[in-house]
Amino acid sequence: MNVYQLSLTKDFSKLFARAIEEAFQTIFRNGVYEEILDSMTEILGVSYRDLIEDPSLLHDALQLMFGDGAMVIESAILLRLSRMLGVEIDASEGFTDAVLDAKLKYEFELTDEDFDIMSSRVLL
Repeated sequence: MNVYQLSLTKDFSKLFARAIEEAFQTIFRNGVYEEILDSMTEILGVSYRDLIEDPSLLHDALQLMFGDGAMVIESAILLRLSRMLGVEIDASEGFTDAVLDAKLKYEFELTDEDFDIMSSRVLL
C-alpha cells in the first residue's frame, strides 16, 4: 500500500464532525446546537456534509450567525480537533487554513516538524 492509498483509509471528516459537535455541545446547551447547525446549513443552502468537507463554508456560516463570536466557536473546534489528532494546530493563518493543515497532518501522518519542512519548501 503506497502513501496515497494509506491516506485514503483515514477519515478526517468524521473526526472534524465530532470536534464540531463537541465544541457546540460545550458552548450551547443540549439540543440547541443541533438547531444551530441546521440553521447554518439553511442560511448557506448547503448540507452538513458540505460544512465538514469545506471548512471555509463553516467559517462563513459561523461569521454570518455569530459575527465576532465565531472566533470563540472556531477556537473551541480547533482545540478539540488538536486533542483528537494529537497534533499542534496553528490558527495564525485563520480557521480554514488551520483545518486544512490539520487534515494534511492527519491523513499523511506528518509530524509538526515534517509539516513545517514541507510548508517551507512549498513557499520557496
